Amino acid sequence: MKSRLKILIPTGLILVLAILPKACDGEKQDLTDAERAGKPGSFVLLPDGVTHFEIAGPTNGSPVLLVHGFSTPYFIYDHVFDGLVKSGHRVVRFDLYGRGLSDRPDTVYNLALFDRQVLGLLDHLKIKSTGIVGSSMGGLIVANFIRNHPERITKVAFIAPAGFPMELPFNAKLGRAPLIGDYIIRAFGDRIFLGSNKGSFEHMPEDFIERFREQIRYAGFKRAILSSLRNMPLESSEQIFIDIGKLKKPTLLLWSRKDGVLPFENSARAMTAMPHAEFHALDDTGHSPHYETPEKVVPLLLKFF
Repeated sequence: MKSRLKILIPTGLILVLAILPKACDGEKQDLTDAERAGKPGSFVLLPDGVTHFEIAGPTNGSPVLLVHGFSTPYFIYDHVFDGLVKSGHRVVRFDLYGRGLSDRPDTVYNLALFDRQVLGLLDHLKIKSTGIVGSSMGGLIVANFIRNHPERITKVAFIAPAGFPMELPFNAKLGRAPLIGDYIIRAFGDRIFLGSNKGSFEHMPEDFIERFREQIRYAGFKRAILSSLRNMPLESSEQIFIDIGKLKKPTLLLWSRKDGVLPFENSARAMTAMPHAEFHALDDTGHSPHYETPEKVVPLLLKFF
């Protein structure tokens, strides 16, 4: 009997481990044209895949492009988008590859990919130069874009940009590990991503989780997130900000004192890299103040732009 148990227990454990990734994977649908039909916004086929975007405001308005962060698609800019449009700007927001309703190409998700996406979208919309907002990982994407294409950006606003030194969370370290990271993301990724969003807010808006959950139904989301985690220099890109600081473009920096994702202390490093920037520390809000407390953020952006 004991010998049978010694065989059955490891065998059962192996079976459970083998089944978990498929059983727990919420990616049940392919993101097709039919699936996108009737969804808000517009779609354009760029060299790396279809990009989902929205543009609004007067055609002669001063343009502003909004670039979101690591995992939350463009709805995170709802309040900023509406505020800038109402003030007379021509505003564009879009889903980064792998997120929202944009394609999830089977490729390396790095700065070069997102640089091509931003450049391709601006060229498609015939926008020669624009103001730009980047939050979290989107801030790093924006900084890199400015370094590569300084003539395309007039003003820049950063909301807690990634790229400065920090201690990665345990989940992120596991995700970067070969093999074990792939398994954990497939088996537990949906739960990890939904749970990790709690750190983005002091008080999470009631609708956030349901809106975030919609994108994780589509195949390729977790693969894109894992590739971004492994290939985006999220904590090692300070030099990019130093480089763009030398350009002295009009710059606004916003950072929440209670940011639960990117430490507020990094705002000092950002100001050292970009000493000409206008800086505002935000109280009683989290990593995504533009969604949690837009009344604190939108007026500052309106004044800046």
